[in-house]
Amino acid sequence: MKKTSVLIATIAMCAVLVTVFSFNTPTTSAAENRYERQVSVTGEAELKIEPNLAILSVAVETENKSAQLASSKNALAMNKVIKALKDAGIDEDTISTNGYGLYPISHWEDNKRVNDGYRVTNNIKFETKDIKDVGNLLDIAVKAGATRVSSPRFTVADQDEIKMQLLEMAVKNATEKADVLVKAAGATRGVVISINENSIGGNWYRTVDYNVEMVKSVANDVSTPIEAGDVELTARVSVSFAIQ
Repeated sequence: MKKTSVLIATIAMCAVLVTVFSFNTPTTSAAENRYERQVSVTGEAELKIEPNLAILSVAVETENKSAQLASSKNALAMNKVIKALKDAGIDEDTISTNGYGLYPISHWEDNKRVNDGYRVTNNIKFETKDIKDVGNLLDIAVKAGATRVSSPRFTVADQDEIKMQLLEMAVKNATEKADVLVKAAGATRGVVISINENSIGGNWYRTVDYNVEMVKSVANDVSTPIEAGDVELTARVSVSFAIQ
């Protein structure tokens, strides 16, 4: 009899626990259906920004029968270029070697390769925030001894800040789209259910052909004019709102 009483009490306790658990735990379908009426939209943003940073690259090439002489001649020439850039206001911390190479040069004669010596190429890059002075800086490098100039690249220095601004604009665009849709349907927009960043892109760097512009300036005997233009940036987000 005592065992029977214990068994009955245990069964009763289990029943109470099951009942309590059933009342306090929402079913999966109820959680899913909490916002069964919702609207999903894509928000987009676009910015055209004037660049505030230029990344420039110049090189010095020298040749000589001796690899050592070719290298030393190159070092002397590049030091002159770097000094000229520093004198023009370029911060030494922004100047760095972008590439260095020593190569044999030769030609074919009577089906044989004839050694003509060696070529040394030293490429440096540097930065400036004085966008309007880019053409003049490249001209200074060429006059100091640079034998090759790469197309300057223009961008924005504070990219993280711009990205946040783009995302904020994209979310605002998504909200406005949702408002139009739910209003047309005779309802109102509710809380945000989900939000996803799809992409942040566009053209963060813009290039200009220095060599083409230099030819024009030489003909007119003026400093090479370089127009940076604008960089075009975009962002996309996906947002879902509840419908009230």
